[in-house]
Amino acid sequence: MQHILNSDPSSRHILKSVDIHGMSYSPGLWVVLGCNGQDFVVGEILLIVIQEERIKFIVKKCVAENTHQGYYRTLQNATYQGVLYDD
Repeated sequence: MQHILNSDPSSRHILKSVDIHGMSYSPGLWVVLGCNGQDFVVGEILLIVIQEERIKFIVKKCVAENTHQGYYRTLQNATYQGVLYDD
C-alpha cells in the first residue's frame, strides 16, 4: 500500500473520520467514484489520510453493476487506489 500513499510517512496522518461540508466520512463507507455506462464505479473507504493539508481516501475500488431489478451488486474484481477528496 506504500505505493498508493507515495510519500514520506512523517508528513501524513491517518484519521478515524473526517467531516467535509456537512458529510461525515469514515472507513467502511462507500463512495461513488464515477460511472461506467449504466454501472457505477464505487470505492469502500479503507483509510482516511491527511497529507500536506489534503484529504486522501484509500479505497477498495470496484464496479457496482446495475441488475435492472432495483439494486446494484458489486463485482469481485476490486483494486486498491488512493483518491483525493478534491477529485
